[in-house]
Amino acid sequence: MNEENEPRELSLDEIDDLSMQAIDQITARLHARDYRTPQADDGSSSHVMEFDHGARFEVIYDRGGRPVDFRADRVRFELLAGHIVVSGASSRRLD
Repeated sequence: MNEENEPRELSLDEIDDLSMQAIDQITARLHARDYRTPQADDGSSSHVMEFDHGARFEVIYDRGGRPVDFRADRVRFELLAGHIVVSGASSRRLD
């Protein structure tokens, strides 16, 4: 495996500096419970990825379906093959 294909961990500050459209493209690296919440009274909704040990990544959408915020709790972000992936911070890589 060459160096550019090896995962590089990203800080929360690096994720926070991304556009909301880029944050909306983050996918789970490992198995996650992946679901969308029902629309709330204010029209907002969320896309949630839950991992083992309570780790959770959530993208929040406005009433028009546009990503407007995110929440990250006990997760790790990595740049892998040009894509940003998220996994539980306690998960171990076997690669």
